[in-house]
Amino acid sequence: MSDREDFLEWFGTRWRAAEDALHEGDAGPRFETWSERAPVTLFGAWLTALDPASVRDAFQKLADGFSGARSAEIEMIAADVSGDLAYTVHREITSTVVDGRPRSYVLRVTQAYRREDGQWKVVHRHGDEDRQGGPSGMTVTDATGSVADTVRSLEEALDARGIRVFATIDHAAAARDAGLELRDEVVLVFGAPAVGTALMRSDARAGLDLPLRILVWDDAGRTRLGYHDPRRLAEDYDLRERRAVLDKLAGLLEALAASVAA
Repeated sequence: MSDREDFLEWFGTRWRAAEDALHEGDAGPRFETWSERAPVTLFGAWLTALDPASVRDAFQKLADGFSGARSAEIEMIAADVSGDLAYTVHREITSTVVDGRPRSYVLRVTQAYRREDGQWKVVHRHGDEDRQGGPSGMTVTDATGSVADTVRSLEEALDARGIRVFATIDHAAAARDAGLELRDEVVLVFGAPAVGTALMRSDARAGLDLPLRILVWDDAGRTRLGYHDPRRLAEDYDLRERRAVLDKLAGLLEALAASVAA
């Protein structure tokens, strides 16, 4: 087995297991895959640390916020080994629970590794959030039950909050009407006119992205739910002074997703 093959086997087993454990709330395995010998640096999507002790603290903070990971994929872009040094460039595609709320995200990550006493250890990580990692930056989570059951549950949750459903768009039904086949796929369009009006009065262009909407679809027998984070509207339009409103809308979408989460 070549050095590169040996390294990639370690990456795909021990390193990957440590990442899975971290997203379940256990930082211990990640501690074991990182060096405790300076220099060690972390420039993460959420936290930064510049020495072994602060790196451990950062990982523990992350683990304390994670629970109930739903899925995690690693997309390798490049990797190589030279002597006792190695690197990877990859994407981490994760659906988990962060601070009690479902969250899906994609990180673009570059890591450097050093072989210490015959064992590979991570010595540097740079990661940033790829907001275009999902379809158009979509947040995606899994839902229980069928598409129809999930849509019904969402409608009930919206009704309980006094939020109006403007439209239910059944793409699969429209496809059947046209003599075509499509797995179940439904878009719910909903909102509170008073809230949307305030945003559009700040910038009329925001009307292109309002009201809010959630897509529910059958992904080969797996019911999935997707939506765009409304906080991005602060950058897309002149809504920076409306961040508090956008935060509340984001919280609503996260709560709705949590209410039907698998």
